[in-house]
Amino acid sequence: MALTAQELQFELMRLATADNLDGDRVVKDLKAHANLWEGALIGRNDLVGLRDLRDGYWNADTLVVLSSGKDDAVLEALAKNWQADSVSWIEGEAAVTLIGGSTRSQPRILMVWWD
Repeated sequence: MALTAQELQFELMRLATADNLDGDRVVKDLKAHANLWEGALIGRNDLVGLRDLRDGYWNADTLVVLSSGKDDAVLEALAKNWQADSVSWIEGEAAVTLIGGSTRSQPRILMVWWD
């Protein structure tokens, strides 16, 4: 059975090793509230993860979630239960630029970071 790109991201979330990040809980919550988002991925802004791959670790500390726009307050509240060090929104031109353009007029990206 082939995994979809989002299912692969869920597996990476489960493997992520950032402090206080419970990847299983994040995946469970995202799946239970799939109407609130269009895509979610986890990674880093550097190449530290490359160092740890050989040892079987996915060293990731930043989750980004493209909001569906249905209820951003609920999505943010959900993320605040994940024991992250920071939960913030990227919107406007910054969001459009980061996702390489948008078919939506007002994309919003929830950024969740663990130290």
